[in-house]
Amino acid sequence: MNVAIIGSGAMGSLFAARLAPLVTVTMIAHWPPQVAALNTGGLTLEEPDGRHVHLPPGALRVTSEPAGVAPADVALVLVKSYQTERAAGEAAAVLALHGLAVTLQNGLGNREKLAAAVGSGRALAGTTSEGATLLAPGQVRHAGRGPTYLGVSPAQRAPAAALATLLEEAGFATHLEDDVEALLWAKVAVNAGINPLTALLG
Repeated sequence: MNVAIIGSGAMGSLFAARLAPLVTVTMIAHWPPQVAALNTGGLTLEEPDGRHVHLPPGALRVTSEPAGVAPADVALVLVKSYQTERAAGEAAAVLALHGLAVTLQNGLGNREKLAAAVGSGRALAGTTSEGATLLAPGQVRHAGRGPTYLGVSPAQRAPAAALATLLEEAGFATHLEDDVEALLWAKVAVNAGINPLTALLG
């Protein structure tokens, strides 16, 4: 399986670090310090128990040019919501004909932007309670574990199940969900409570 991870921040780095030992991973990134760090020094993941796992340079491909990326079975979108339209265009550029573009972003409307770019049948939304912190370019801390849900239509169930199995193998507890809208709104409600407090309290 070829997986394209669109986004090189904390969550993109976490999923890349866990998936790269299992499948072919290409990260599409636009933050120059992160691109340079990953290409020259690789990616270091600090696990919740304090262990450090290092992926050497070349363990995952990092590029800012989606045009040269091999067709991806999964395009995993892990950028901030204001970057979704660009990410959706990149997903459309790399996605295989029967691939899935998957957003695990916070917020609402991300799936719709993906669907506009890749088609509704190839766009899937989910949520994750995994937590990550980018310590420095090329260094990410897995800050907390939590379930990941993929919202699927009947036509998407088979490829989504294959992705869920892969995520489970990578250490992410993953579930298929018919009604993802309720989960997305629940995540919005949680963020609406947590994010202002963390901003106010530093």
